[in-house]
Amino acid sequence: MNELQYRKFNARTATAYCFIISVIYAMSGAVFSTLLPSMISSYNLTLADSSLLSVAESIGSAIAMVISMLAADRLDRRGSLIVTCLLYGAAFLWESTAPAFTLFLALRLCVGLTDRYLDSLTAAYMSDIYEERRGRVISVMHLIYSIGMLLAPTFAATILRTTGTWSPTYRYLGFAFLIMGTAYLLISVFVKSPEAKTRKATRVKKVIPYKEMLRSKKIWALMFYSFFAGSHYYFTLIPTYLEGKDISRYSIVFVSAMLTAGTIGNLISRMTLSIFTDKLKPQHVIPLTTIVGNALVCSALLFFTGNRYLVVILYVIYSFLVGSNYTMKFIMACEEFPKASATVISATSLAVAAGNIVFSRLIGVIADKFGYLASTAVHFPCIVIASAFIIWGYSGRKKTV
Repeated sequence: MNELQYRKFNARTATAYCFIISVIYAMSGAVFSTLLPSMISSYNLTLADSSLLSVAESIGSAIAMVISMLAADRLDRRGSLIVTCLLYGAAFLWESTAPAFTLFLALRLCVGLTDRYLDSLTAAYMSDIYEERRGRVISVMHLIYSIGMLLAPTFAATILRTTGTWSPTYRYLGFAFLIMGTAYLLISVFVKSPEAKTRKATRVKKVIPYKEMLRSKKIWALMFYSFFAGSHYYFTLIPTYLEGKDISRYSIVFVSAMLTAGTIGNLISRMTLSIFTDKLKPQHVIPLTTIVGNALVCSALLFFTGNRYLVVILYVIYSFLVGSNYTMKFIMACEEFPKASATVISATSLAVAAGNIVFSRLIGVIADKFGYLASTAVHFPCIVIASAFIIWGYSGRKKTV
């Protein structure tokens, strides 16, 4: 295999690996809200206690993103992905043993150390490989990610019904990550570049443009948007709230079907983005869809829970409106600093983790003391503020660096 053939082979295997990992990664995150009522019951938790699970994970993510900002663009992408995938799988496998709650919190922190890093690395790897086509390829990858989100609620609900507990779901996901990481490791060991030794000898230290990033109004806008969007924990509690409100009307099966329907809306949204990537302007789309979509779903929970089908319809519309925003944020970050994609994505992910730490705990405490719906008074203003930062950051015509 010559160098050209190797590069083509590496691009194909890296793309396949990142796409498959995106599906499993999406499932690992999306099953949490479906499994949370079972976790609360298993550990006898309050809503404030349950928020500690997200806080612990977010603390791990924050630590990982700081490390990533300093080192990710200097490390080998493939090697980093393999190690992260194996560690992520091991953490999930250990969680599946349902250890004591304090140890479970520690394992949530370990999951956090790897999950955002894994998410950032896959996007950065695709950005590096496809360069001029990065927007479309990242859109397609996140479209495939939506397939994992589509499968997750039904997958989790089915295992809950058959086993009566949450832990087997994490066991299967842990094994899936370990299998994928091991497979890619074997490919890396047995298929090497003909010029690997030469490149290693002549490798030049990569310079990361930290000063330019700090001066970028757009990057600050994306970070503030990501921070205030950390109030998304509000949505994690929806299954717990609906099942607790009326289990006969909002059974596990019905709520998982609602989440699945929402994921279909998300999938259509990302499919639309993958087709019209070059025509849509994220700086206009994100603020509008974020505010309108969240207004709809908050209204559904506040006023229309008596009609469960209307709740589903509004939730699906919300999912369609905001489904591609996460992808657009990644594309916007990569386009600002394409040569340091992992670093800049890590900066926005660090802001997400910080927001999760603050707002997950705040929303959990308010939900415990005043009821879940009272936490809307935290979530919706955060969404409006997040949208305002995007408008602010992209209000000028000239690129600020």
